[in-house]
Amino acid sequence: MPTTLPQERLIDLGRGLLLREKKNGLCLTTDALLLAAFCRGAAGERAVEFGCGSGAVSLLLARRGVFARLAAVERDPDLCDLARRNVEENGFSDTVVPLLADIRDLDAAFLGGAVDAVVTNPPYFDPRKSRPSPKPERRQARQAAAGDLFDFAAAAARCLVPRGRFFAVWRPDCLPVLFAALRENDLTPRRMAFAAAHAAAATSLALVEAVRGGGEGLAWLPTLFLKESAADGAPDTKQAAALFSTGAWPA
Repeated sequence: MPTTLPQERLIDLGRGLLLREKKNGLCLTTDALLLAAFCRGAAGERAVEFGCGSGAVSLLLARRGVFARLAAVERDPDLCDLARRNVEENGFSDTVVPLLADIRDLDAAFLGGAVDAVVTNPPYFDPRKSRPSPKPERRQARQAAAGDLFDFAAAAARCLVPRGRFFAVWRPDCLPVLFAALRENDLTPRRMAFAAAHAAAATSLALVEAVRGGGEGLAWLPTLFLKESAADGAPDTKQAAALFSTGAWPA
């Protein structure tokens, strides 16, 4: 097992995948696990993750073999270095390439050509309307001070091939913002799913696959319930257990 620095911890993602995180930084969330499972690709495709943080989503995608090549873009130098270490230590350097860049400056040329897919867990909150976290990494990941959803969608449009896909996880209560950002950048939603803690809970996450220049027709997948009930210690649903075991969205 790799040694860790005093300010780091190791998260076991299963099947031999270990993720370094900063103890006082951004933690791996269910959002990232579900986003990685929701993505789908084809043989030989290239993709880019916007705002990769420690590299968790890119590593999960690489382990599942979703894309042949992944650029993991991160604007924070320390997080980009952490992602690089995670990629190297897990043996995915031939598949995942961490890149230090701001998505607002990103285009296809920077990536060596247009890509087939963009994957992102963008900041959810408007910094003018929410209380900022005292921890810089969490503040950067959750609050859109360095680029909002419109910036992420515009960057995706610049980087994608025609008919390329944009995969994102977002807040269900802010879906109008998501749809507006997609529409403004010629990204058409074609596949969506909700996730909720259990069957009696409100939906907490929305996942979307949009297509650059895509036609009409939206496929709604069944809602994914994570737990069998609201009780403490309730087991995972069969669908959630399958997702966490295989890393893929349940059929």
